[in-house]
Amino acid sequence: MSEVPMTAGAELPAYDTYVTVIDDTGRISVDVPTAWADVDGTPVSIGGSTVADIRASSDLAAFASTWTTPGVIVSAGDVPGVTPEQILDDERTTLGSTCTFQGREPYTDGLYVGSFDTYTACGGTTAVYVVIAARPADGSDPIVEVQVQVNAARDVQALDRIVASFVAI
Repeated sequence: MSEVPMTAGAELPAYDTYVTVIDDTGRISVDVPTAWADVDGTPVSIGGSTVADIRASSDLAAFASTWTTPGVIVSAGDVPGVTPEQILDDERTTLGSTCTFQGREPYTDGLYVGSFDTYTACGGTTAVYVVIAARPADGSDPIVEVQVQVNAARDVQALDRIVASFVAI
């Protein structure tokens, strides 16, 4: 994911330490920068199904309401009849009104197979937003969605670590 397009943005020191966070159900784990200490692992309801969910940022309220605070959301669940492409299409409907869609690429990391979409210029800022939707390589459940907001070069490094570390059971 290091090829995420970054335009001008704040030059900040790299994140030097990471911590593994786990959602409240114990289904999801992911490494995030230690600076992203505001964590919520409460399950969410999506389309009538309850799915495991974890969110992390330096400020979850700002992450949820602005394009200036980086963070991550990882959701995983057994959602019958839903494909990774449908998840990405649904996100595009929402994100496409505030971000510039850059395209969809295949995603595989050895454990998961799916696709990812990249968005730039979110909310008129330099923010980049990446959404991955995938299933285990064997085609089983759970379906996993990973969303990461990138605001600086160091967030691209965090994105790489998130992608290399997320696991959902």
